[in-house]
Amino acid sequence: MIVVQMAMRVFSNRSMADLLLVSTVFVLPWWLSLSLAGILFFNFDYFIEFFLTAFLIDILYGVPFLHFFGSSFVLSLMAVPLYFLLSAIKKRMRFQVLA
Repeated sequence: MIVVQMAMRVFSNRSMADLLLVSTVFVLPWWLSLSLAGILFFNFDYFIEFFLTAFLIDILYGVPFLHFFGSSFVLSLMAVPLYFLLSAIKKRMRFQVLA
């Protein structure tokens, strides 16, 4: 019973964070939304919503770049190495935020 309650609390916290993150994509500039995703990355384990945020920003505001072979998904492509970089930093952190 206690495990179910803890799981529900974590799920509701994560779902509220996801709702906040997706709403910031529509309201705030892209760099603030991505910064919030980076902060939430350290709060939750396996924060795959980081990729969703980058993809959603690219769909809404992406412009094709010639340096990336005409792709408009530049932020989504940059989110992959950024995710691994943040994962390495998170592993080396002394104190992690508990969810």
